[in-house]
Amino acid sequence: MVPAELPLPAATDLQTHKQTTFHLVMCGGTGVVVRATRGIGNGRESDGWPCSSETGQQHCMTPQPRFTLAATTLDAPDAHELAQFYQGLLGWPMRKEEPGWVEIAPPDGSAGLSFQTEPLFTRPRWPSTRSEQQMMMHLDIAVHDLSSAVEHALVLGATLTDFQPQDDVRVLCDPAGHPFCLFVPTGSSA
Repeated sequence: MVPAELPLPAATDLQTHKQTTFHLVMCGGTGVVVRATRGIGNGRESDGWPCSSETGQQHCMTPQPRFTLAATTLDAPDAHELAQFYQGLLGWPMRKEEPGWVEIAPPDGSAGLSFQTEPLFTRPRWPSTRSEQQMMMHLDIAVHDLSSAVEHALVLGATLTDFQPQDDVRVLCDPAGHPFCLFVPTGSSA
């Protein structure tokens, strides 16, 4: 498809006195890009925008699809039990519940946590070893007070790991064995 072009006002670099011309390029309602050409001597040089090819054919760059993280999903032997733990830890309400699946999320509707019952779930080992199931990911959870947050997590059923790699972070495991970290953010509000 040959794009429609709309010239925009040119800009001149005050140091090099080279003029750059901008064109708004529209492709059948599916994409909009800006193409720039810069004057050099008697000729013009393209800045490499993907709206023209070496063959002279016009191409349009389609806009990147929009992606929004909706949730992080944790497998567990029992999705409902693990969801209850994280509801108690984070204070988030349940968004969805069905057999073998639970979703919780903060009240503002941003990304939450989902839990899926996995009958073949194997508890991960942290720190990792070659012979046991390794952790695939972990959650970092900001708190206001580290010691009271650790106590709260322990009461809910978390366990404190033997290995603590940082003084200002506590590594715990949820009841299904997924490691998670509690920390107090520095330089920002939690």
